Amino acid sequence: MEYTRIRASFCEHKDRFYRVLLVRNDISLMELGFVLGTAFHASFEHLFLFESNDICYVPKEFMTFPSTSYRGMDAYCMKDLESPFRYVYDAGDNWNFEVRILPDPEEIDSSDLAFLVDGKGQGIWEDRSVTVRALLDGKVSPDLSQDDEEHGILFPWNFRVERLGDFEKPLNLEDEKERFKGASETAMDLFMNRHDRFSDDDDDLWDTYEELCDQAYAAYDDDNDDPAVWTELYDEFIRVCNVLKSENRLPGSLDELDEDTMADFSILMDEAPDALENAGMYDEVIHYLTWLKDTFRLDEFDEEDVTMHLLVCQANLNDSYASLRLARDFVRNYPENMAGQGMLVRAYAAMGDNDSAREVIEKFIQDDTECTEDNYPLFRAASLFYEMTSETEKKEMIDQKIEDEEDRESGRMHTITGDDYEDILPENLELLDMCCMEFENTQSPADLLMVTAVLGKILDSDGELYCNVIEPEPGVLQVLAYADPDGNSILPVYTSEYTAYEMEEEENASLRPIPLNSIIAHIYEHDMAGLVINPTDYSTGTLVPKEAMSFLVDLLHLDLDQASGLLS
Repeated sequence: MEYTRIRASFCEHKDRFYRVLLVRNDISLMELGFVLGTAFHASFEHLFLFESNDICYVPKEFMTFPSTSYRGMDAYCMKDLESPFRYVYDAGDNWNFEVRILPDPEEIDSSDLAFLVDGKGQGIWEDRSVTVRALLDGKVSPDLSQDDEEHGILFPWNFRVERLGDFEKPLNLEDEKERFKGASETAMDLFMNRHDRFSDDDDDLWDTYEELCDQAYAAYDDDNDDPAVWTELYDEFIRVCNVLKSENRLPGSLDELDEDTMADFSILMDEAPDALENAGMYDEVIHYLTWLKDTFRLDEFDEEDVTMHLLVCQANLNDSYASLRLARDFVRNYPENMAGQGMLVRAYAAMGDNDSAREVIEKFIQDDTECTEDNYPLFRAASLFYEMTSETEKKEMIDQKIEDEEDRESGRMHTITGDDYEDILPENLELLDMCCMEFENTQSPADLLMVTAVLGKILDSDGELYCNVIEPEPGVLQVLAYADPDGNSILPVYTSEYTAYEMEEEENASLRPIPLNSIIAHIYEHDMAGLVINPTDYSTGTLVPKEAMSFLVDLLHLDLDQASGLLS
């Protein structure tokens, strides 16, 4: 079989992050996408695409409407693209690689799709391209050993690293080559099987699943506290999921179930247990949530919620041993989770083991430890413990710190900040874009959701957005805009210098942070159609029409008169 040598290089730092591979000459684009993703350690939690000569090649299942600039990649092979072309993994996170076809093909007695030859750079840090770019750009220290949330520098969840600089540790090529063998085919099979689970439009089981989720939301909205309603919903939910699991069509984790279906099961996980607990049906809650844990992989926060419900039920059933065992298991898995430590304190106290409860409290709470949003559950458990042990002075100190944090939290509830905006945002750009389109088309209640999402992006950049400007004379800034297909003037803006790296450079232009009120004032003064956030050469970005600006002005109390005149 004849193989072609290719080199895929990270677009901004081609010599510091790349892979060289031998791929079969007849490799399809779909196969090549999985080969490249596997070489870079992608988990395929996100989609990939190819770009060549202004044509974007995407999986045909995701082409929702005909387009002259898009093609379904299933019908194309690598040899159909002109070298170099671009491989994009997770367009929302901008993992962009230039792929070059190198000379001198080789004849190899094999039918494998590809072989790994060489490379540099650890791999794709899922959802952390900003961190990798900052590292490679020299804007953050390679010795950083923990998250710097203020500046958006976060450690990867799909790699274990002690410091940021570990990204550039030399690869163990023998281990990498062994890992790579057959892995791309496996990843492709798993991904397509996952897609096939949901691809049948006439699938009654998935229809039933979505109807159950809708019914749960309706019961929640109606404040229905009838336990019979919730037990009936949960029993049917379990039945449907068990059948799907027996047919190998049920995702293995709650995250996958949430991402791959349009329905949201969270009411059945959160509100249904509350309703049953209020009715004293503790055994039923334990039965349902134990099934949930046995059926799906849970992330830390889902595990925390489920464990808390189980502990409440076991406490009411006076099963102290089961409570302690459950709390210990959770803390063993998540030792830094303060809610879990609070559960452990309560469980020890319920067993009468005050020494162990006190040891947990004193490990994490010293005299100078402040109560925060993260450790609040542990402080609450400590307060109850000191009340039980009649340690009045310690309880008063703990309660004062709790009160101080509750006062701060009350203030935070009325002031959205860049640190916590993610809690109120849609979890993905697809939902945000959908809300924007809904606003544009119907002026529906999606207004607030859209504006909240955009507001979060703006606050994440400390109230300023970056614009491409020229300065014809000192103190005079001219912002560069462009026209949409209908001839309307649109102002492109960027939430950070990192998101502007794809920006088309203009002569004598520079990237400048501009206050939001000045941007909106400029849009009004020049009767522009709106602004678009983080556009790139392959993505239109998030459009915010001028009609939505009044929401932002009101929410942020922007003074447009004061801002007028900064931009010309």
